[in-house]
Amino acid sequence: LSQVTGIGGAYGISCRIQENPLVPLPSPIPVTFLTILEKYVDREPQQGCFTALNDTGGLLETEAVLEPYLNLQIEIAEKGKLFAKVMGSAGKGWLLRFTAKPPNFARWRTKHTQTTELGDSE
Repeated sequence: LSQVTGIGGAYGISCRIQENPLVPLPSPIPVTFLTILEKYVDREPQQGCFTALNDTGGLLETEAVLEPYLNLQIEIAEKGKLFAKVMGSAGKGWLLRFTAKPPNFARWRTKHTQTTELGDSE
């Protein structure tokens, strides 16, 4: 299962899927990340960069070999740890769903997406 959106048959129940598109970034944000296998964090850091973000996920471009459902621990600039799950490949990168965000995540995301969002509204 990847996403349950309803139950058919006699129930006929479905959920609304709220679209929250990724916002392309004006310039890539370099990050360092570690892979988490079961409960063990890999000791070798990998490099990558976010090229798009939203509140719930992002697009990570990296030379590292990733696979769907792999868990990542991502170091963001303000010394916070962002945890994410790889949902699949998307173009040149990997689509991530954030599973735990540091307290300063909203400020960090706004700082990096604000230029693009303001530019789009003009």
